[in-house]
This record gives sequence, C-alpha cells and structure tokens, in this order.
Amino acid sequence: LILETGLRAGEALALEWNDIDGDKRTLRVNKNMVRVDGKNVGQRTTKTASGKRTIPLNSKAMEAIQYLRGQQVAGCPYIFATQTGEHVSYRHLLTTMERACEAACVEHRGLHALRHSFASNLYSRGVEVKVISKLLGHASVEITYNRYIHFFEGDIDDTLRQAVGA
Repeated sequence: LILETGLRAGEALALEWNDIDGDKRTLRVNKNMVRVDGKNVGQRTTKTASGKRTIPLNSKAMEAIQYLRGQQVAGCPYIFATQTGEHVSYRHLLTTMERACEAACVEHRGLHALRHSFASNLYSRGVEVKVISKLLGHASVEITYNRYIHFFEGDIDDTLRQAVGA
C-alpha cells in the first residue's frame, strides 16, 4: 500500500477505515502516528500542512486494502492493526518489510525507500513533478525533485540519445 500511494510510514500506520472511500477509490491522509517513549501516539494532524491530502488509489492499492480488510479485527478502526486490534508499531511494519524483501531476494533499504520508489515510478511514467509533489504531501516541488526522483539505469543515456537524435 505504501509503494502504491507514497505514504510516509507514520501516515500509513495512522490510517483508519473511514479514511478510505472505496467508491471514489481514494485515501484521505489527515493524521500521523509517531513514537514517544516507545509507544505509538496518534496525532490528529499530518507532519506538515501540505501533508493533508487525498490520494487516488490504483488497482494494486485497492488489492492491498482488500487484503488488509480481510485481516481486520471486528470493530477495529485501524487499517494496520495487530490481531488484538491495536496499532501496528513502526518496528513491526519494518520487520514485515524486511521479511518480504528477504523472501523476494531483494535488498532491504527501509520503509522510506517505498516512498522514493513511488515518486520515481511516477516520474518514469511521465507524471509531472508538481503532481508527484502534491501526492507526496511536499510543501515544494524542489524537495520532490531533488530528494525523491531517482533515475532508472539507462534513463539518462536514453534521454541524451533522443535529444541528439541518435
């Protein structure tokens, strides 16, 4: 879900089922989860003012949400929850990703790498940086372009060849 939406880990952990609009296929980001003295603390605000946003959900994100709904504890409002209906911790989410990377035989680079991959994937598909910046909840396009857009191997060579007509 993080890979398909570009959410920060704290935003994902704070998600509740009422933040999902299945009919409109959107996800509303309006809060954040942080760790204070080793405990999850929900904040009824996002990291930044621009972090409050609505993200369209593609089919892969919808599949992830449907999977998570199937794991839902009755009456639990949280999308990422334990079997007892409590918030999943950041460490638990990180461990889950580490195991998934190991099973897929790919190098683990941390949860935030999913956010970078989201931005880079959109950019490689021709999505404008301003749109990507808005989806990521950045205050400025410069942050998105300078820190989150990574070129894929061969992209620069291909672009240069096209520019010179080779």
